[in-house]
Amino acid sequence: MLSSRADLEEERRLFYVAITRAEHRLYLSYALSRYRFGRLKSCEPSRFLEELDPNCLKINKKQSSREPASLGPNHSSQYAKTLVEGIRRQPVNRTAAAAYVHRPTANFVASDPLLLKEGMRVEHQKFGYGKVEALDLNGSNRKAKIQFEHAGEKTLLLSFAKLRIVENE
Repeated sequence: MLSSRADLEEERRLFYVAITRAEHRLYLSYALSRYRFGRLKSCEPSRFLEELDPNCLKINKKQSSREPASLGPNHSSQYAKTLVEGIRRQPVNRTAAAAYVHRPTANFVASDPLLLKEGMRVEHQKFGYGKVEALDLNGSNRKAKIQFEHAGEKTLLLSFAKLRIVENE
């Protein structure tokens, strides 16, 4: 939570510095929701996206539940004007295939995490199919490192991850 105007300006400055570090392309993303301290929390895109030239943005509408409301040609922030001067405009391939979206099996029921073993093939409702690479069963935060076919390697807390065992390998 920002407690003052100075904090807001510092956050804006850090956003600007981060964006200007990109040499060729910049990808900004955010999670629609995430777990924080064991609770599901809704997330929003940065408030500073509204200050960027919309011609420099490509918003993936298939993944995004909402587009920042006031992105438009009447942006007036000095930060945005300075930023746009430094961005190389490259054509955006609007016909590129959308990111892979996993549709869980109709009869998806999470398996007991105690049955998981290294080498097992599993299904996650969001990340799709993957193979259990390693298990960390020590302590209360039991974890599994899983190599997913499309989402890459993820380390998941077994107390929150809903995994369906597909097969033993």
